[in-house]
Amino acid sequence: MIIFSYINVFAQLNINQNDFVEINGKVMDADTQLPLAFTNIGILSKNRGTVSNEEGKYLLNIIDLEMSDTVSFNYMGYKAVKISISDLMNAPIVLLNEDIISISDFVVYGNDIDAKAIVEKVLENKERNYKPSLQKSRMFIRNRYATDMQKLKVKSLKNTFDQLDENTARLIERSVPKKQLSYTDYYGDVYSTNNKDIDKDERIKLSPIKIISLKDNVDYSEIENTFKSLFKDTKEDEYWKVASGVFSTKANIENDSLKTDSTYKVEDYKNTMSSWFFTEQINRSNRFLSMNSDESWEFLYKTGKYNYTMFGGTRIKGEDVYIIDFEAKRRGDYKGRLYISCSTFAILKADYEYAEGKSGTDVSMLGVSYKETIHKVTLFYENHDGLYKLKYFFRQEGEIIGFKRKVELIKKRERFLLDKTLAKYKVYLDMMAINLNSIEILVIDEQKISEEQFVGFKSKKRLKVKHVNVFDDKMWQGYSIIAPTEQMKDYRKR
Repeated sequence: MIIFSYINVFAQLNINQNDFVEINGKVMDADTQLPLAFTNIGILSKNRGTVSNEEGKYLLNIIDLEMSDTVSFNYMGYKAVKISISDLMNAPIVLLNEDIISISDFVVYGNDIDAKAIVEKVLENKERNYKPSLQKSRMFIRNRYATDMQKLKVKSLKNTFDQLDENTARLIERSVPKKQLSYTDYYGDVYSTNNKDIDKDERIKLSPIKIISLKDNVDYSEIENTFKSLFKDTKEDEYWKVASGVFSTKANIENDSLKTDSTYKVEDYKNTMSSWFFTEQINRSNRFLSMNSDESWEFLYKTGKYNYTMFGGTRIKGEDVYIIDFEAKRRGDYKGRLYISCSTFAILKADYEYAEGKSGTDVSMLGVSYKETIHKVTLFYENHDGLYKLKYFFRQEGEIIGFKRKVELIKKRERFLLDKTLAKYKVYLDMMAINLNSIEILVIDEQKISEEQFVGFKSKKRLKVKHVNVFDDKMWQGYSIIAPTEQMKDYRKR
């Protein structure tokens, strides 16, 4: 039975010139009333849809739909719900009922089912189930970055520059923000190829429709002016180095980034961003989704490190699916749940994260420390004529970075044998920061393209971006996106 929670529709809808533009709703478990994050929501008459966010909330664009059009809510392990637009407008909060089938009900399976053996078949069938293709995909991508500077102490040890004094260390401490937060949303087309003959940095091309960014305003003017006065008298045979112990590198004090692309005027650069930001995120996500990493997918490659339990079964769009829970033994790293096709052994959905007390890379050497503390993944695929295509991907990573070392800024002059040190500023830097980053990718639509179409499309190196002071629903009206979380809505640029 489908259960709806009826509330005042005008409190849940955005209305523009008396037309219903989008539905703002929520998906929850019918019994527990808990939100169902990342529910797959599709419009049956259109080849598009969205997913609920991590709070179970969704934002559905209905500007070109009829009241009789049907919306499907699918959450693996729950009964699918199909609702007309008119009914959904009256009841935008949708409650789903769990639909876990006992394995004994799947009579075709036989008597004994080995959960571990089923998991091991995922890699055996990977190449057949997930074949990358030359395609053009309409995507919504959301990046979130947060940095919490736990500690920053700068102690001046030596200074021979006239422009610097004992207060410079305090100035550095004041200039670095204690907390930084940024959100960047991309909506548009992504051209992709797996052709190994094409340079890997050219296998992703972007055609954005809209990019929106919210970042903290950080005022570095005081510290910038201090060091500009230091650098401005650099002569042709002089250069700068940053050194810490035996490690050193030349410092580039010129900003040539504005000289390399004449497409935009210098004053327009503040309203653009490098396409590399998104292409690198997509490339990194594709490398992860290839399932070739035995670290990120340890529970597939090193099954001896895990215990696997058959939780039950379910059906998704007519396909029987195993639900398998896994937890780490002493040497494993992750815990989670896999939804694996009974016939093809493809992963249709995966939810996993570090197990309690586990972490990723953890190194500390020569005063530098790095520890991966969070690795959380949710992803699901859809079956398209026997091939499984990505529908949604969420990955969150957290890390703690520490630095306790002496650092020097050195001005030098080139000479025939040994370069001469002209002046130096030496400090002891004691820093610890916590970073929390995430990426979400929603594939709205995709189509195959030819090699000629891929090669013929030219993407720009810099992309126009709209900077905003606050996220709200209206700026994405008419687009199929992931609804902003309450944290995003409440955030105001500082």
